[in-house]
Amino acid sequence: FWNLKNALPKDTKRTFDKIEINTLGLEKTKANSNVKFRTKPNTKSKTIKCSIQDHQAGQSQNEYDYIPKGREIFLIGRTNEKEKVEKWENYWYLVSMSSNSYNACYADAGWVYGEFLEIK
Repeated sequence: FWNLKNALPKDTKRTFDKIEINTLGLEKTKANSNVKFRTKPNTKSKTIKCSIQDHQAGQSQNEYDYIPKGREIFLIGRTNEKEKVEKWENYWYLVSMSSNSYNACYADAGWVYGEFLEIK
């Protein structure tokens, strides 16, 4: 699903962990706020931790249960149906955070709610 050299084309129907998704061709986007990174597409699922080097805190390494605002994210796919969460109605997106030796999450892929992504 997230092989950068052989991304599935957009709008391909697939199943990921028994959840039907529409693929998004690994488009790049960013988090428009700190966004919870979850194991399943719902607000009750566990969060996935990320280890991030914080440039504003003197280059210290910090662990978060969210993807920080402004981080680059690859869109793998989205749920077929929108879901209402609080005052919003949006899709859940299966994503992978752009990582390097200083910034990575403890799962290759996870779910974020679309309201907190810069979706075109």
